[in-house]
Amino acid sequence: MRSKIDKKEIILSNISNTDKDELGNFYKTTFPTRYKSLINNWSWWYKNDNKEIEPIILLDRKKVIGQAAFISIKINIFGKIIKAIWFQDYAILPEYKGLGYGKMLCAEWMKICPNQMAICSPFSLRVLKKFNWNDNYENKRYVKPLNFTKFLPYLKKVDNNTINNIYKFFLRFKKSKSSVKIYKIKDNLSVLTDAFSNQEEPFDNNFINIHRDLDWFSWRFVDCPYKDDIYFFQYQNNFSIVHIYQKENIKRLNIMYNFFTDKSFENEILASIISWSIDNNIDFVWAVSKNIEFKNIFSSMLTKSLKLATWTGKKENSNCFENGIFNLQGVDSDIESGLYVE
Repeated sequence: MRSKIDKKEIILSNISNTDKDELGNFYKTTFPTRYKSLINNWSWWYKNDNKEIEPIILLDRKKVIGQAAFISIKINIFGKIIKAIWFQDYAILPEYKGLGYGKMLCAEWMKICPNQMAICSPFSLRVLKKFNWNDNYENKRYVKPLNFTKFLPYLKKVDNNTINNIYKFFLRFKKSKSSVKIYKIKDNLSVLTDAFSNQEEPFDNNFINIHRDLDWFSWRFVDCPYKDDIYFFQYQNNFSIVHIYQKENIKRLNIMYNFFTDKSFENEILASIISWSIDNNIDFVWAVSKNIEFKNIFSSMLTKSLKLATWTGKKENSNCFENGIFNLQGVDSDIESGLYVE
């Protein structure tokens, strides 16, 4: 372990100029469940379509020892569309922690954009708080296990009637009688794109509002490296985009993004998705929202507050950034895609 920072050997670079083998070694250590996808798809993960704001790499000679990555997005503040970034995948090799390198990276990325947001780990939040970031815990991550035998192995030894009774007890809501149709996104892009183009985004002047336009849609779904596993449900011209995949023998359905022509159907389509999941052997449903009505469907025992951190260099935007994000969903930042394992 190094005892001090040697400025002659520790340098800042960007991801495009970094040796890919060295980057791969770094990802294997810092992101062990995702390193294959990061190595193969880092340009997509970090929306690297703007070379002016590439992820920052910290090098010890040629060895990658740290990274601060981000995604460029647009936000709506008081009806004005402005640039912002999602800060994500911030990591330092274990043997280099505690020596000031994290603060060095933070000071550098703070120069990139005056409007920044992050869904944080406790380690990242501690660093960000030193740079006067706000924290907010209003947005929730919801999960709903649907097959308890997958999560509690000893239940497999119990007779089926007992398992079914436990299942019904924990489910706690009547299966929806509404029928929703499910489609593979890559085979029905025109339908979804047209509907997305005609939606009205929810908006509140007191908060940050994420602006999702067709460029964002194309990047996030059309160019997504795992789009074969992305589907959407349609119910009376209301849409829910989901990611269905299997991880460690658990079949998951992650609700990524909802948009509605009539928001009163939100809980109805959510209940219908869970009913469909039960009928199609999904083990686990996951969602992100600040909608308190979700508690009628998801158990509060399994609900977790997301650690949202925000910072702005624009005084006129400070109240919105302190209040957090009005329309956060699972598709934003790396909340959902960070769960993906290749």
